[in-house]
Amino acid sequence: MYKEIEPIPPNRTVIFKTILQDDNHIVRTGTISDGSCAFHSLLHSYSSEYMTSNVKDRKIIVRTLRKTIAGSISKDDWKALNDGMTATVSIQENLNTVLESLSSLLSADKLSTTDTDTDIQDVIEACHLEKDKQFNIYKLIVNMVDFFDTMTNQIIPKMSDTTTVDNCVNEWIVIFKHKLNGNLEYENLSSTKQRFLCRLVTTLCESIYKLVETIAYGSFIESISDPAVYVDTNLLTIIASWFDRNIYIIEDSSRLPYVFSSRIEPDRPYIVLLWVGGEHYEILGELTANKQIKREFNENDTFIRKITLFLESKKLD
Repeated sequence: MYKEIEPIPPNRTVIFKTILQDDNHIVRTGTISDGSCAFHSLLHSYSSEYMTSNVKDRKIIVRTLRKTIAGSISKDDWKALNDGMTATVSIQENLNTVLESLSSLLSADKLSTTDTDTDIQDVIEACHLEKDKQFNIYKLIVNMVDFFDTMTNQIIPKMSDTTTVDNCVNEWIVIFKHKLNGNLEYENLSSTKQRFLCRLVTTLCESIYKLVETIAYGSFIESISDPAVYVDTNLLTIIASWFDRNIYIIEDSSRLPYVFSSRIEPDRPYIVLLWVGGEHYEILGELTANKQIKREFNENDTFIRKITLFLESKKLD
């Protein structure tokens, strides 16, 4: 374990010793610490406009860039990120909040529009809960299928096992229709009324999912756009694609490559980030024979080959 290090001021460059390269050729350069340090590091590696700008202008460059990247990320891009796990986790978190609001809404004797959470309005409109008759039917349905308890204890914890994020709503519908079929009150209804209740269950599930997906995706786009929001390793895949660079990370305490889910594309330049304290990125480079600092690498550079071999060995463990 190496001595703990602290972030260094922007533009300051010092020697950085790593197990992979024990000579004095690797250096680290400090970056602006404002939540956008990953962007500052990447731009510092190759952008002459960025490197010749002052701190204020660098922040403007990054703020503009983050908004541009956020505007380019489609919902499908978001769902594909980290093999779907980024979207799934966000949907799980927001689903709990929406279900709490909906449970509170349906536990009342009648719909109260004055105290209703604005986010839940989409579900109210899709299910026509503003109508007393419809409101009472949905109160009946959620009790018949034990809706909220099933969502909280059975469905949400297992969402990561779903084949795709989009498929989860179909699985909800199957589960709740199965619960309906096992309900004595439901079985005593006419086939017309049974089909009607099944349609309402489908509408409820689909409207909840649509709302939660919209909230989760919107929050993600906002986090990409906001220059104060730190970019974690899950988002580096999108950033790498935007910059058309392969990204490697060296962890500060071990001085070894950090293993994270990032696709390596052939013929892309490589950039190596230093992860300081688990919350700040700096840019690593290599001193060349003519005392210049090289911050973009290719796959045949010794430093990159050593990192690649280390990461490949970890896959075999």
